[in-house]
Amino acid sequence: MREDIRSCAASLLRQKKHHQVLPIDEEKGLISLKTDDSKVIVSADKGGATVIMEKTDYINKTNQVLNDMEAYTPLAEDPNKK
Repeated sequence: MREDIRSCAASLLRQKKHHQVLPIDEEKGLISLKTDDSKVIVSADKGGATVIMEKTDYINKTNQVLNDMEAYTPLAEDPNKK
């Protein structure tokens, strides 16, 4: 019984530990980037990386992809309307 309580308490204490993943100055820099409306932070297509882009570049690249008529065809009406 005593060992069960000790094991449970140790498990709870391990869950509560907060590990600082980034140094404080890097965390402040990341917060600054997140609040900058001229930048966009997105996940990369491959590799699990994070990409920081100028918002105008991101919009232009997105429009370029969506305007590719070989890849996408405009619909006559919204298929989600009920």
